[in-house]
Amino acid sequence: MFQVESRIGKIAAGQEDIYEIISDFTNIPKFIPPEKLEGIKTEKEMLTFNLPETGEMTLSIDKREPSSLVKYKGNFRDQLFYLYIQLKSPSQGDTRFKLTLRAEIPSVIGWSIKGKMQTMLDDLVGRIEKICL
Repeated sequence: MFQVESRIGKIAAGQEDIYEIISDFTNIPKFIPPEKLEGIKTEKEMLTFNLPETGEMTLSIDKREPSSLVKYKGNFRDQLFYLYIQLKSPSQGDTRFKLTLRAEIPSVIGWSIKGKMQTMLDDLVGRIEKICL
C-alpha cells in the first residue's frame, strides 16, 4: 500500500466548522488552483474535474466521522485511491489537520511519485490554511 502523509496544518477555527466545509464537495474547488481545473462538476457528495496535464479525476465521500474525519474515495485512470482529512482540536478555536493519501499501486511507481505527492499534499494543506482563516 502506497501512503503519503502531509505536514500538520493549523487553522484558527472550530473543528466542527472546518468539518462542515470539507464534507461538502461544493466547497472543494476553493482549495484547488483555478489553472489546474477544467470542466469541474460538483455535487454535495461527488466531485469530477479534469487536470489539464493528467486527465479526469472523480472523488466521492467514502466515510465520515462527524467533526473528526472525512475519507474521500477517488478514481484516477482506473486507479482507486483514498484521501483522508483528519481533524483534531487541542483547544477551542484551534484545529489541527492532516491529509493522508493511500493507493494500491506497485512500489516502483510509488517510489517514483512519492516526492511529488508529498509536495502536492503539503501545498493543499497551505491552501486550506489560507482559505479557512
